[in-house]
Amino acid sequence: MMTAPTIWEHLLAVLLGLVGPAFLALQHLRRRASSEAPSTFDTVQKIALYVSNSLFLWLFAGAVLAAWLFAGRSLRGLGLCLPLERLSLGLILGLAFIAAYALDTWWQLSTPQRLATTRLRWRRDTPFMPATAQEIRWALVLVTSAAMCEEIVYRGFLVGYLAFYMGSSAAGLSAAVALPALVFAACHFYQGLHAVVKIALLSCIFGAILIVTGSLWIPIALHFLVDLTGSLLGPTLLKSDGVVPERNGPPAAS
Repeated sequence: MMTAPTIWEHLLAVLLGLVGPAFLALQHLRRRASSEAPSTFDTVQKIALYVSNSLFLWLFAGAVLAAWLFAGRSLRGLGLCLPLERLSLGLILGLAFIAAYALDTWWQLSTPQRLATTRLRWRRDTPFMPATAQEIRWALVLVTSAAMCEEIVYRGFLVGYLAFYMGSSAAGLSAAVALPALVFAACHFYQGLHAVVKIALLSCIFGAILIVTGSLWIPIALHFLVDLTGSLLGPTLLKSDGVVPERNGPPAAS
């Protein structure tokens, strides 16, 4: 996937793999402790958040692409090519992921009590999710940006970066997939522990599909589907209801 990393890619790996997640986690803990973070977001605040986060994502993805091309590599090595290698296996993994994700989503919404639990967690952990048609339209900007940019950064770049040092053995590739998945999940610490675990698992699946097919396009499509589903569920999950949540019910979707 990758030839010898350049000094710029070493810096990007440290920034994206260590500094960024640590900063986000500390920022979240500080705001939660001091109650700085607003419990609700109005439409203007949400749109500003969607646009600003999209710009940051494209900034980081652009830096990765620039460093990659500066090193004289093709975009195919980053995974930006058609999934021609073992496409059927990649599609099977993708369909299995869709089935599991659909089942998990249904489980969390399947009874009034589970729905109430999910609503409670969404209002607490992700109050910035879209709740109106206007907000959903703007959220699509972030959904598209996240699917493209995060897969380029955390799968295409970081998996390739680690695979260069860890080798092409099963153990080496597994570690190269798992470590960026953990980093990516840690960036979502603000969504709660359950979300972190679930995001780590889905990220491992995305990384496995990249290894199998040599392409990012199936992971990008799946990532887009996950984030789009969350955005479309926003109007339902952010409204109030009178049902008492389950004490030990399943956590909210992320």
